[in-house]
Amino acid sequence: MVAVSHSEAFAPIRAAKLAKKLSWAKNLTIKVTILIQNILLLSKQSKLIRNFVAMKANMDSKILPVVLCVAVIASVSYIFPSDSVVQVLMLSTATWFVTWNLYRRIAPAERAGGVSLLIFWVLLCVGCVLNSWWFTTAQGATSENPVFINNDAWLAWEQMKAVLSGGEDLGLPARRGYGYLLAWLSWGGSPTLLPLLWLNSLAILIAIVLTGASASRMAATRSARVCTLAMICTGGVCYFLASGTILIKDAFSCLIMAMALYAFYGARRCLTRWILLSVAMLLAVPVRSHLLVFIAIAGVCSLAENWRSKVALAAWAVIVGGALYMLVRSAVGDMPVAADGTTNLVLQGGNARLNAYNIVAGEYDSVNGTTAWYHIVRLPFSVAVQFLTPLPKEFARDTIFGPTLFWSHISYPWYALGGILLYVLFFRLRQAPRMVSAAMIFAVTATVMTAYATGGTISRYCLPWLPFFAPAAAWFLSTDGWRSRSFKYWAVCYVIGIAAAIAVVFYFIDTYSPGGWEAA
Repeated sequence: MVAVSHSEAFAPIRAAKLAKKLSWAKNLTIKVTILIQNILLLSKQSKLIRNFVAMKANMDSKILPVVLCVAVIASVSYIFPSDSVVQVLMLSTATWFVTWNLYRRIAPAERAGGVSLLIFWVLLCVGCVLNSWWFTTAQGATSENPVFINNDAWLAWEQMKAVLSGGEDLGLPARRGYGYLLAWLSWGGSPTLLPLLWLNSLAILIAIVLTGASASRMAATRSARVCTLAMICTGGVCYFLASGTILIKDAFSCLIMAMALYAFYGARRCLTRWILLSVAMLLAVPVRSHLLVFIAIAGVCSLAENWRSKVALAAWAVIVGGALYMLVRSAVGDMPVAADGTTNLVLQGGNARLNAYNIVAGEYDSVNGTTAWYHIVRLPFSVAVQFLTPLPKEFARDTIFGPTLFWSHISYPWYALGGILLYVLFFRLRQAPRMVSAAMIFAVTATVMTAYATGGTISRYCLPWLPFFAPAAAWFLSTDGWRSRSFKYWAVCYVIGIAAAIAVVFYFIDTYSPGGWEAA
């Protein structure tokens, strides 16, 4: 018999115990691995759930306000009927779709900018509904044959109908082009009033978006904050917004200059720049042909790298001088005088609606022998009048254009913006980015030229320059320059000066023109 040692006798038992321990460790490892996998899977699933919930909430946060705004527009359309509510909703939805997608495509979008754009859209839609009702149902007419109280809208509508029917051309040479444009936009059909008003509102919304997108690039930061501030500075001017709700050419004039602004300062590709400029110039021909001259001046300003350059200054002086000569000659030539006693540019003498203006400052009349030197001497007064009008308080004065024209006399946003712009012009223009200062120099030039040609009495002629002003204000506000002590001193003095100026103006109007300053 072979002897077996104690260690050898217990070897199978130890091996079995070791195998059992290894099996338990293996099972534990497998279980831990499965547990970790389950935890990771659960975490991944919970993340997906959170993302889904956040996406749904984000969609709701974007869709719900639009739905509520559409409900508001539908309610107003039901209370003030002109066209069917379905047509109103289709037009308003299409307008928002185009505007919102353009904003997201070319501008640095943010929540504040989207909310601002939404507010402007609702105001324009409600304004179009009110004005359509005013000229149709309220006058006992239809949308196919509205009754216009003001001469400008009536002439544009009749000119459009004459073009579409192949009838006789009517209207003054300087005022008939907008009718041609409306006829082309009608695509040869039977137009109604509401879609044409919606085209004007779309033009204003696009102008606001183009201004914001341009400002963000002009400030050299592509900042969403600058974009939003520029949009607010543009759409917040009530007269600018109101021009998108009435059947006159000012909405397209604003769009033309906003396109020029984006072409010169916002577009990155050369092809985009030239396409925009071509479209802007083609639109300017029927709308207001003298905008071509202002586009040329804006182009010279944008190309001037250094305003000390003699070549840039010479080109600017030649173009501005030629434009002033053209504007005044067009007003005193063979152009017929309208029924209200005015041409398209220079206010004629003998207009009873401007008694206060004529008594205080004398008639601003090129026909009766006043010279260019006389206009230059009066230029500070003309610019001041241009800045102050349209005057506040006279809210019901221009409702012949539509109920929304009372917006134009909510002048305080414009006065606030004007105070910022004047501070930038006098104290901060050298610190501003080059493109911002170049655009503002053009806007100031265009405003002075307008005041020179009209004596400052036709405030809506300066609306197209607002997109060139807004980037300067947006840049200044984005730098928190309004917190400085010098600006606070300026603001106090400016508010006192504006209040005193308005009080003086109202005194002379109440004394010499009790009926109001109708041409302002």
